[in-house]
Amino acid sequence: MFIALIHWRIKPEEESKAAFIQHWNTRNSISNRKGLIAEFVSDTLPIADFPYITWHLDTESLGNFKSYVTIGLWADAENFQEQVAQYFNDDKPLLSFEKYRRRRVIFEPVGWRVGETPLPSGDSPGVQQGARSITGILYPVGSMNWVRDFGMQEAAQPARTVEDATREMRQELIDLFFGLAEQNVGGGLSDERLHRVVSQSLGIAPAGNPYGGYRYAAGRDIGGVPWQRIYDLISRLWPLFNAVHVSDQYLEGVNRILAGVLANRNYKNGSAG
Repeated sequence: MFIALIHWRIKPEEESKAAFIQHWNTRNSISNRKGLIAEFVSDTLPIADFPYITWHLDTESLGNFKSYVTIGLWADAENFQEQVAQYFNDDKPLLSFEKYRRRRVIFEPVGWRVGETPLPSGDSPGVQQGARSITGILYPVGSMNWVRDFGMQEAAQPARTVEDATREMRQELIDLFFGLAEQNVGGGLSDERLHRVVSQSLGIAPAGNPYGGYRYAAGRDIGGVPWQRIYDLISRLWPLFNAVHVSDQYLEGVNRILAGVLANRNYKNGSAG
C-alpha cells in the first residue's frame, strides 16, 4: 500500500474555499482508478472542538489560509505516479484559490489493522462521475470502460459515415493535441508521451524514435484507423489534458473542429441553415 497526503493552503474567503472543493470534485479526476483504494479531501477541524490535537499542519502559519488535506490510498507507488505524481509541477502559477503552494508527504505502511466497517460504497456528492461532454461523446471516467464505448456502439449508429472523421479533421485534431502539449512544456505532457498515448489508444505500437518526429508519426497513425477509433481517442485524451489544466482549451478546440465537420457535411447535403 502507498499513502499520499497533499496539504492545500487555500485563501480563507468562502468563495475561494468553495472554488477549491469544486476544483477537487470536477477537475482533479483520476482517469484510471484500478490502482486507487480511496481518496479523501478532508477539512481540518478546530482545536477548540478537539483539545487533544497536538500537531499543527503549519507551525509557521500566519493564520491567513484554510487548510485542506487530500489523503490518497493507493495499491502502490507506480499507480500513484502514473495517475497523479507525473503531473506535479511546482513551477506553475498557483491556482486562483490558493494562498500558498500545496505541500506533499508520502507514507508506506509497515503494519496495519483492518476493521469491520467498509469504505464508502461510492463517490461523495458532487465528485465528477465523467468527463464533460464534447458534443455528447465523452463518457464516465470512473473506470476505463468508457474509452472504447463509442467504437463498441458502431452497430447502433447506422446514420454515421466515414465522413464523420475525414482526413482533414484527423490532422486538425493532431495539430490541436500537440499544440496544447507545446503550451505545457515542463508540465508532464511531452510530445513523446502524447504520441505514445495516441498510438496505443489507436491499437498501434508506438515507435521509440519515429521518422519525422512524434507529431508526424501520430498524424500518420491517426490517418489509418476506422473513424470510430477517432472518437474513442478524443474521449481517451480528455483526462490527460484535464490533469495538466488545459481541458477548457481542449474542449473548445475539439468542439470547434467537430462543429466544422458537421457544418461541412450539412453544406454537402444541402441542409445548411
